[in-house]
Amino acid sequence: MRSTNENRCPFDGAEDHHEGMDLTERRALIDRYRNGPALVRDALAGANDAALDRVPRPGEWSARQVVHHLADSETMSTIRLRRLL
Repeated sequence: MRSTNENRCPFDGAEDHHEGMDLTERRALIDRYRNGPALVRDALAGANDAALDRVPRPGEWSARQVVHHLADSETMSTIRLRRLL
């Protein structure tokens, strides 16, 4: 007998919401992902080094740190996906 928790995310217990996703939803998510880098570029356009390195509050990240995190996360996700396949 299958467990009722079998389709849950192992990290937070959330159910897999992508099962049964229709084509419109899938395309919207892909477009959103595709447009992400342009949104970041636009948000940071014209920012100088001081603005990129400003930490809003103690314990928070600067814009430059966030961008580096995004790049690192993307790289790690690609590596994990290649290993999975």
